[in-house]
Amino acid sequence: MRINCISSIIIFFATTSVFSQVVKDSTISNLNNYRWQVEASIGDSNGISPYKVGYFSSDVNTKYGSLVMNSFDLGLTYNFSKLLDFKINAGFDRFTNKSTKSLPFETAQFRTTFQGVVNLNHVIKFQPESARFKLLVHGGISVSVLQKIENNSNNAKLSKDFNGGIVFGITPMYRISKKAYLFIDYSSFANYRQNKTWDGSPAPYNENLFGKMENLSLGLNLSFGKQVQLVSYEEKNTQIKDSIINKRVASIENRLIDTDKDGVADYLDNEKNSMEGALVDSKGVMYDKNKNNVPDQIERYLEENYGDVDRYPSKSVDGKPAKSKKSTDFIKKSINDGYVSVLFDYNKSKPSSGSLDSVNYIVIFLNNNPTAFLEIRGHANEGKDKKANDKLSYERAVEVKNILLKSGIKENRIFILTDEEEVSEKVNTNTTLSTIRRVTFKII
Repeated sequence: MRINCISSIIIFFATTSVFSQVVKDSTISNLNNYRWQVEASIGDSNGISPYKVGYFSSDVNTKYGSLVMNSFDLGLTYNFSKLLDFKINAGFDRFTNKSTKSLPFETAQFRTTFQGVVNLNHVIKFQPESARFKLLVHGGISVSVLQKIENNSNNAKLSKDFNGGIVFGITPMYRISKKAYLFIDYSSFANYRQNKTWDGSPAPYNENLFGKMENLSLGLNLSFGKQVQLVSYEEKNTQIKDSIINKRVASIENRLIDTDKDGVADYLDNEKNSMEGALVDSKGVMYDKNKNNVPDQIERYLEENYGDVDRYPSKSVDGKPAKSKKSTDFIKKSINDGYVSVLFDYNKSKPSSGSLDSVNYIVIFLNNNPTAFLEIRGHANEGKDKKANDKLSYERAVEVKNILLKSGIKENRIFILTDEEEVSEKVNTNTTLSTIRRVTFKII
């Protein structure tokens, strides 16, 4: 009989919610996205069974049973998402006989529930997100204390019965403001541990009883705190997938960065400082066909500006004046950026064959720029013996310095700088390792 009443109420709320879609205003239709909610309700709690013989609660003279406001409830809800919430409630119920045909009794119950709450709007999607009407289902565990109340008619002992069970319910809600809902809740309780009847009589032979109780209440739900971005599980999964895809795209974009603009991505590039527009191989290394450690493009430029090294070692070529400052700056930059360097074989301090051509270009530049000075820095592979590698780096720099001195460069124009071991980003190819074993220059 109480279920018929609840059905009528739900139909009323549903009809009202449909009408509200037409008349809703901009304030009411704003989403109620708050993490915390508090609620209070008053209603009728009815202990269905068990009762001792001669005791009962229902009023047999009424068609649907009489409603008595004998229940009070306070609750706190935490919203995890649009779909799922967690709620804790504390309630009080007072049971008495509603009919004079029952023996008189009076008991009181204090209960606490811990429940999960599911928003059916997001399960069956029968309402838009901005609708005023919301339908919730909830369920969880219930713990309670039942005791008989002493009065003139029963002279009861104040013994307590600790009960435990489960609770399920349904809650239609109607939003009346941005932060407030009116709601009706119907909950059904089942105590799997109960040693007293609802009239306060003990179970025979200390047997456990199976207690049933129902509650119908009317209440007000208020949101508080700051609004948050609540999402459904579908939206959360979409966000996670989008995040994964974005990270993968970002990773691909980072791998495809080409710092020196030579057409070879950095993660494949063994020479990340190639000259702009220079021809490079599949590993990003500028072509050096004669293996003299001077890229072909720079070598052509040097010969165009200073002539062939063997035929034109002087400051000018066939009486022509020295080249422009623009040419000099380009060559200086090429030297300082490491495009002109001297290579060495593994664990050797003597330059490798073919690598001395780069020294000739240094000599030509210094002869054509008598006010320039030169820094020499030796390098070696990373190794366990740091002192030995530092020594080898220094010996390589000294060897190149001696070659420059023999070529007529004054010693006061040359400086040797010590250097720590150079760690390569990629040490899995002989080409990369060979470029670490070198001497580099800087024009100052």
